[in-house]
Amino acid sequence: MISNVLDRILFWRNNTPNETSEDMLEIARKIGPLIDEVTNQIFMDHRETLVKEPITYIVPAVWGAIKDGKLTRVQKDINQRFAPVVREVMSILVPESASPAQRYAIAYILRGLMISKITFMVEGFKNRMNENRNE
Repeated sequence: MISNVLDRILFWRNNTPNETSEDMLEIARKIGPLIDEVTNQIFMDHRETLVKEPITYIVPAVWGAIKDGKLTRVQKDINQRFAPVVREVMSILVPESASPAQRYAIAYILRGLMISKITFMVEGFKNRMNENRNE
């Protein structure tokens, strides 16, 4: 079953005969838990602030920069916790031969994933809070 799913996801690749489903999942099994752990922990530690702020509050926190003004204490903490995970995942994902543009693109996608995961948790938490109020 996993190989069928991977075949659909990786339709653009030509699988080599020596490549197994386990080989294909090796990197995902390393980075998935890193990303899940940091996003879950950040949400648990800062959920009260995150639900009060606009949903866009998380974006500068993940990137470590804000266009106008300065990051809040919570945003700085979030960034300090995301930054090492981004570096570790990048060291696993990005080959040394990657160009700076390729490195930036992968970091961009990675940070976007982290933003999406946090915003999904925040919105889900808000929905549960609203459901509990309406009961």
